Amino acid sequence: LHQGFVLTMDVTKLSPIKVGGFAFKVIDDSEVLNAAGLVGQTRTMDVVIALRAGNVPDSYVTQSALHEVLHAIADIYMETEQPNESTIASMSQGLFQVLRDNPKLVKAITEAK
Repeated sequence: LHQGFVLTMDVTKLSPIKVGGFAFKVIDDSEVLNAAGLVGQTRTMDVVIALRAGNVPDSYVTQSALHEVLHAIADIYMETEQPNESTIASMSQGLFQVLRDNPKLVKAITEAK
């Protein structure tokens, strides 16, 4: 196993993820998602973000969480014009990179009054 792999990342520790007026519960639904060939799924009507956490790098799981958050944002704030999966994927990968590579920006955002 190479460095960076997490066999049992506890994705529930990401809960809740607040989007709009909703607090999304994060669950590990690895079995269902693996069978469907998915890494994550946003279930907006259930206010749930499901992730597959086993045998993938923790950075992949957290990037997938960000991807699902963007789906939740689109569902809540963009009711009439939903972005396609390619747009969500590109935006989540870009935003993940920016957040990881710019801790001062993240700190400023979280500490802004």
